[in-house]
Amino acid sequence: MEKHTKTIDAFFEGLSSGSLSRDLFSSEAEASTATSGAMTIERYLGAAKILPAVFVEGLKFERLGTTCQDNRTVVEMRSTGVFRSGEHYTNTYLFLFEFEGELISRVVEYFDVRPVQTQLVPAIQKFMAASEAAS
Repeated sequence: MEKHTKTIDAFFEGLSSGSLSRDLFSSEAEASTATSGAMTIERYLGAAKILPAVFVEGLKFERLGTTCQDNRTVVEMRSTGVFRSGEHYTNTYLFLFEFEGELISRVVEYFDVRPVQTQLVPAIQKFMAASEAAS
């Protein structure tokens, strides 16, 4: 359990800062979210890098609870952030982690899709459009 706690803490630190490390994941790791469905871990890591760009001080996570069983850990988190537009964002997530040894082999995000679709996705799209225009 302690090994998983350290890995999970590093996961959320990286997710918040945009520096989520590939080293936390097994070679065959996979990811899934409530809005995007299944994806490669590389795509998941790429999406995570964008988060700090759309929030003034990144997306902050507060742990609300953790449940562990065998190689699985479920973490309930509350996220908060302020978009560059000044609009506030909050959501509650359940992250399911599966492990191979110390490494994450699967991460699944469950969350309220409404704030993601109405706030987060448009902010990311605006950032991507601005980035493309600057290129």
